Amino acid sequence: MKVAVISDIHDHEKNLRAALQAAREAGCAVLCCAGDIEDVSILHLLGREWSGPLHLVFGNNEWDLAEHREIAKLYPQICHHGSCGIFSLGDRCAAMAHYQGRAERAAALEPKVTVLFYGHTHRADRSRKDGLLLVNPGEICGSRYGRGSFAVYDTEAHDVEYIWL
Repeated sequence: MKVAVISDIHDHEKNLRAALQAAREAGCAVLCCAGDIEDVSILHLLGREWSGPLHLVFGNNEWDLAEHREIAKLYPQICHHGSCGIFSLGDRCAAMAHYQGRAERAAALEPKVTVLFYGHTHRADRSRKDGLLLVNPGEICGSRYGRGSFAVYDTEAHDVEYIWL
């Protein structure tokens, strides 16, 4: 199964739409968002534009957390995990948080976790640590490094590729 992993949207609707289209073209069945959506209008866009399962955590730039949770409930495909989530992706188990350290602490509590998704740094990065694959998809917004990016995680290959916007 292919999973699109995004983070750090920061209200950049144009790049988000491009990323969602590229994810569909890449055959992604699931979308994971490691936070920093910002405005609830972007959450509505995700709910309208992505019909498959969507796992979501808060970043450090969602200001009205209660409103975000309420809007997520409007879309049955969205699973909002709060600040950190552990969930299944086919035969794999993933941990996701906006901050790498938070995701690592969650993974330490669940031995089935094999992949971690995180954001915050805006820097696309893939590494391995203690048997885990750590994936930062980079930034949808493209503001810090000049171009947006996201990751496509392949659960069978247990690896990622990056798509640049």
